[in-house]
Amino acid sequence: MMDFKETRAYIESNIRFRPYSLSIQFFETPEEMLKDVTKIRIWPNLLSFCQYVVMVRNASWAIGVTAKNLSMPDCMFTLGLAPLPEEGYMDGETFEGVWCRTRPETVKYTQFRPLVTFGKHAAVAISPIVIDRLFNLQITE
Repeated sequence: MMDFKETRAYIESNIRFRPYSLSIQFFETPEEMLKDVTKIRIWPNLLSFCQYVVMVRNASWAIGVTAKNLSMPDCMFTLGLAPLPEEGYMDGETFEGVWCRTRPETVKYTQFRPLVTFGKHAAVAISPIVIDRLFNLQITE
């Protein structure tokens, strides 16, 4: 396994990388996340997952996210926190004119986009690697 602390230190000291490198860990329940991650924050307002990532990177906080904390259904589908809708998503209707110009481009976009399988977890923790709050890292950036 990669030594994330050493890699992070190298990046931050040699490249003068301002935002903190972060990690993401999935949990089966929100209660498990709250128990396992010390000093984790649950934001009171609805935000997109991208906004949570920016907060974690710039403020150096550990933040917990569930489907209840996300303002965008697409964030829930991508993270596996909600099931994909039967219609309107994979056929490109949802993103036509938003992320892509035409329906064929949108269909291609949705089909090749990585999605986490729904039902395996109900909470996601995001934290800077430097503060050592997550120990079973599934995604690092």
